[in-house]
Amino acid sequence: MNTAESKSERIATRVTPTQKELISKAAALSGRSLTEFIIDSAQREAEKTIEKGMVIRLALENQIQLFKTLSNPPDANENLKQAAQFYDESFIINK
Repeated sequence: MNTAESKSERIATRVTPTQKELISKAAALSGRSLTEFIIDSAQREAEKTIEKGMVIRLALENQIQLFKTLSNPPDANENLKQAAQFYDESFIINK
């Protein structure tokens, strides 16, 4: 987290008494305030979730197949040509 950035946003949530007790106990054991513990935990989980959503993991066999296909791509069929034209027209590419 960027500590130079001012904290001006607020997040509010409701939890059960059991959840609060559990989280409070974990925060105390880690030597952090409840707020610090919740923010640190949520930020770590958010970063993991974003990374997981942005990284494609392939088995070795699939990696080899992808490399072969990218190294020697097949000729574009009519569907691919139409998709490329639609993309160019929709996103004003190559103009």
